[in-house]
Amino acid sequence: TGNMLLQKGFIEDHITHKLKPNNGELPQYWVEDSHEAIIDLETYKKVQAEIARRRKLGVFANPSINTTCFTSKIKCGNCGVSYRRSGKRQGKHSSDVYYIWTCQTKDRKGVSECSAKNIPEKILQGVCAQVLGLEEFDEDVFLDQVEKVVVNGTDELIFHLHDGSFIPQHWKSTARKDWWTPEARAAKSAYSKKNP
Repeated sequence: TGNMLLQKGFIEDHITHKLKPNNGELPQYWVEDSHEAIIDLETYKKVQAEIARRRKLGVFANPSINTTCFTSKIKCGNCGVSYRRSGKRQGKHSSDVYYIWTCQTKDRKGVSECSAKNIPEKILQGVCAQVLGLEEFDEDVFLDQVEKVVVNGTDELIFHLHDGSFIPQHWKSTARKDWWTPEARAAKSAYSKKNP
């Protein structure tokens, strides 16, 4: 915009010459028309507003990212990080995908860093419907009423609602039963026979 803010950083130690950000330790100076502008001030302000809007939206700002209503809303009670969705096919040639939500710390660094429990998406939807008093899960109602869901321990989900209240709800995993469908068992059996 043709303006400059001077002394945004300073060298604290002249032996190491390491630049340190100036967070009020020294005065800063605003100089207008210090050089030729690349863009006009109006465009600059619009871009800054768009950056702030996208920052507020988080992952939802990028339409190419595959998101669901649970994205950024399921939080780990152990480490505070968001859960992420992953899916596995139920057999090599199956089109059915079994989705689970898992803590990103656990997924990236292992169980030694975070021992939070994975949650199958079908169970998550069922518990949400139960908490919200619905016959079946509704994404719009979930987004309208639920601010976040904290996975607490191995069997509790704490629903934080937009009105400031929260609802603890116990759940039980049926992942093993859900995953081991007759088709999945048959596929595993066929694979084991071919590869002893």
